[in-house]
Amino acid sequence: MLCFAQTGLGNKSDAEVAVQETFLTALNRYDKFIESPNPDGWLYNTLRNMIKRQRYERTVITSMLCPYDDGTEIVHKDVQSPYFLYQGIIDDQDLKLLIDFYGHKLEMNDIAEALGITPNAARVRLHRAKKRFLEAIKSQL
Repeated sequence: MLCFAQTGLGNKSDAEVAVQETFLTALNRYDKFIESPNPDGWLYNTLRNMIKRQRYERTVITSMLCPYDDGTEIVHKDVQSPYFLYQGIIDDQDLKLLIDFYGHKLEMNDIAEALGITPNAARVRLHRAKKRFLEAIKSQL
């Protein structure tokens, strides 16, 4: 399942999160999972849905944090950096973490090393920061 998720998401850290969330969903919906005529298929369909959701969230976050990620040169002085745009909406540490991962495309191990924490703890922080960011943006709309 991890290989399937990694193929769909492109990196191991996102794939691990997707697989963990899939098994958590299976535990939370144990009756449906067990009653399924094909439990393996149920797991893979759930994983496929997790992959789609993560891709969508990644696209939304990346487009909001890195609107000029296509190589467009920023020439106008009124174009604001993501740090300025989202300052005060979410915590500065959360914002830096999101920009490092989605904008600068740093690997989870590099982020963990910079923060002085384990890669797993960095994944948890990223997951929580992403959740807080999306909730903050929804509340602003």
